[in-house]
Amino acid sequence: MQISSSSSAYGGGEAQRLLAALLSQQAPQAGSAGQEMPGAGGVGGPPPGPPPGPPPPRGGAASSQFGQAALSGLISAQAEPPSSSDMAARLISDVDADGDGTLSLSEVQTSLGSEDDTGLADALSKLDSDGDGKLSSSELTAALDSFKAAHQPPGASSQGSSVTA
Repeated sequence: MQISSSSSAYGGGEAQRLLAALLSQQAPQAGSAGQEMPGAGGVGGPPPGPPPGPPPPRGGAASSQFGQAALSGLISAQAEPPSSSDMAARLISDVDADGDGTLSLSEVQTSLGSEDDTGLADALSKLDSDGDGKLSSSELTAALDSFKAAHQPPGASSQGSSVTA
């Protein structure tokens, strides 16, 4: 399935990445057996270019302001990840162009910038448990829960997992 990286007016980048991850899981591509590991591309060693410079000096008004902003960002980033139902609702609100509360094949295609009708339709039909040709909030929630379970590190609890694409 070919999915472009162009943005659209219907969904933000986050919604596009999440939809692409869900649909790619349903229609695996040849050669995508697992996670790419650093250095697995055949070229090893350090990255090109000079080594990084020394850390910035401590102290001063600018560093304390940056510290407060960075700390605030880190604290908010560590908040509990959204639930699958919250993410499904967000996907629908970002991608649902006709306002019917579901995602049709054409809405998903538009959001992902995909022109592959067959591959995308096959992937969508695997998530469409009631066979109506659209993805409802409950179908997306079930798919996200399944995605979380499949991509959870061994021994991790499902409580703290989040879907990122």
